[in-house]
Amino acid sequence: FLRSLDEQRAAEAALDSKRRDLADMVRAANLKKRELETEARRYATRVRETRKNEDTFKRTLEELSASADELQKMMNKISSQEWVLPTAFVPLYERRGQLPWPLEGKVITVFGFERHPDFQTMVMNKGLEISPGKDKSLILSVHTGKVVYADYFQGYGNLLIVDHGMTYYSLYGHCAEFLVAVGDMVRAGQPLAMVGDTGSLKGECLYFEIRYKTKALDPLQWLKRR
Repeated sequence: FLRSLDEQRAAEAALDSKRRDLADMVRAANLKKRELETEARRYATRVRETRKNEDTFKRTLEELSASADELQKMMNKISSQEWVLPTAFVPLYERRGQLPWPLEGKVITVFGFERHPDFQTMVMNKGLEISPGKDKSLILSVHTGKVVYADYFQGYGNLLIVDHGMTYYSLYGHCAEFLVAVGDMVRAGQPLAMVGDTGSLKGECLYFEIRYKTKALDPLQWLKRR
């Protein structure tokens, strides 16, 4: 009886510890949610101002340029870290022009230089922005790989980077919620995240890049024609 009583007390103590850990996790999640909501409101205000004011637009471009430079530095660091490829592995370059689309929807920003319709300012886009189709919210991996980054990144919102081996990468920005974590192995077509508008100046959409080493490539040359 005494042994059973001790075991019960130990189980109750472990349960109390788990409850406290869970409460801490809930508080942390709520704090993160409030931070993201605040960031979303800030960006919504920035979007309205950007559409009206040329000075705000230019200042936003400077901030995005700085963010792009920081992303370039991070890609330099990531590309210097190698991981062992699975034995049955198809290189990404063999799937050029055949990759599945990461999100069903309409392309609203294309790769390359883009002129702003009102301010006539030229902007270099290193990826695509895809507005989700009706009832489409899942962002899918375009190829087998390993998740090497999943966190908030200034200018890109919630950003996820998948290493496809041989220094090829795919990047997925403006996510609302991640469905995978750093270190996870993913396959082509696997859900990675939910589409969102974090860090976006164009509302809810996916920012998508393909890179070889640190060089951004035109994703339309890699995705299936539709």
